[in-house]
Amino acid sequence: MAYIWLRAPIVVSPIAGAAPKPVWSESVPQSEYHKLYDQYLEGVAAQEKATLTAPPKWHTRWNIKHDGYIEFGWFPSPKNDTYEGVAIGKTVNGFAITRPELPGVMFAETEGATDSRMILGGLPESGPIADAVKIMVDEDTVWTPVMVPAIAIPQPYNGAELARRIKAHTNYWLKLGLITQDTLDRLNRGFDSLIAAQTNNNISGTRAAVKEILQEAYGHHRGLNHNKHEEDDDEHDAEPLKRKAPATVPLNRVAARALSFDLTYLLTRAYMGK
Repeated sequence: MAYIWLRAPIVVSPIAGAAPKPVWSESVPQSEYHKLYDQYLEGVAAQEKATLTAPPKWHTRWNIKHDGYIEFGWFPSPKNDTYEGVAIGKTVNGFAITRPELPGVMFAETEGATDSRMILGGLPESGPIADAVKIMVDEDTVWTPVMVPAIAIPQPYNGAELARRIKAHTNYWLKLGLITQDTLDRLNRGFDSLIAAQTNNNISGTRAAVKEILQEAYGHHRGLNHNKHEEDDDEHDAEPLKRKAPATVPLNRVAARALSFDLTYLLTRAYMGK
């Protein structure tokens, strides 16, 4: 494996005390602008270091320039060009993201390591050669469901608003091929009950709605429960999926785990009364 690259549907705010991104103006001397921009980049780098962790021989990279999402990446260190990443049949531990958002699900993109990366271009757009190239590219890059920071906790805290945010992210899974429409319809009925219960500070109603949603989520996966939020059994390692293809199971297991984590958090806050 040559690299890991994934996207999370969150916006990263500057850390406290960090220099804001400067805005170019003709009234600002170029030397002063570059100085301010360097200070801004130092803050971005410090925030990346606090957010991403990499194992030995790897380095991190992120992209926070987009509106509405952030991209995280891990790559073999350029300081050691003899290291090509994770070999077939091997494992590497130590990749981590530290963020305050609750988890959701997106895809991690990984690509096989090669001595020379091919840049596609000038090839037929149809016919047997085009078909063969498409198969090669599809087989060399895989997209695997993973938990990512996705759901911001409302500040000040509001349980009904958090339930709406969890519901909104869950509905996005339909587009990703992580859930079927009929399963989503059943979950949405539970979410509507949950939102109503939280709006009225109804603890028993909140508990009943969470139970209904999790029974639906757990019912599609053998052995899944709230003890497997962060670490599932080896036999249930996430499998790559075809992007933008309809779901092949009622609810992806990684998605069910993220949903369980989020609703357990919400229920805990409900019992705490805040």
